[in-house]
Amino acid sequence: MKAILFLAYLFVEVYVTITIASEIGFFFTFLTIVFTAIFGIILIFKTPFKIAEIMQNVLGKASSFIAIGISAILRIFAAILLIFPGFFGDILGLILLVVSILITPKIDAYNDKHSKESKNKEEIIDVEIIVDNGNK
Repeated sequence: MKAILFLAYLFVEVYVTITIASEIGFFFTFLTIVFTAIFGIILIFKTPFKIAEIMQNVLGKASSFIAIGISAILRIFAAILLIFPGFFGDILGLILLVVSILITPKIDAYNDKHSKESKNKEEIIDVEIIVDNGNK
């Protein structure tokens, strides 16, 4: 079954690549393959750092950890698809990358909301008044 799926993917990849390459020409096809491979390599190296940054910002929220894990897996698959040559894989890789960005917890919105709440709270100072009646 896996072999059949792989052959189907390979067939679609070759068909889409030949179709697009015949429209845009060899030079632009070559440039697209090279640039998406470079982008995939950069993405695969930056993913662990991005995930670590997100995890530091959402400590204590279990639902965020699930989203972070799914986002990391999707980013890695996207990077792998972008590294391999072919337009179909590049399209799938870009779709996976967009989905991983969309499901990543919105850290900035969360931090902004909580920083505004803390700024809006009034500061209460406990004061003790000592009255000196002139008794010495």
